[in-house]
Amino acid sequence: VSYCIGLSVADSLMQQDLGGIDPSVMAEAISDVFNGKTMKYSPEQANEIIQKYIQEITTSKFEVYKKEGEAFLTENGKKEGVHTTASGLQYEVVELGNGPKPTSTDTVNV
Repeated sequence: VSYCIGLSVADSLMQQDLGGIDPSVMAEAISDVFNGKTMKYSPEQANEIIQKYIQEITTSKFEVYKKEGEAFLTENGKKEGVHTTASGLQYEVVELGNGPKPTSTDTVNV
């Protein structure tokens, strides 16, 4: 059962992109709790450390995704037929319509 619980916990951590933690240190903390030893950190300190770690991971991933997105938009904007508005929105007219054009007071369904 112990191995299965470890498997479940590790799988959950991996799904949360927390695979960079040290399993031996984690096992030490679990052992300390189960054996009633004095903890290295209070629960409040531990939560603060965890939140800081998660924030660092999130910020790092955001920067990567932001750069990838900017590179995509730059390349996509160079394609024939792609228009970029002042706000950065990109669109492509696939087929020009020939019906009435809506005005700013019209309601349209997309």
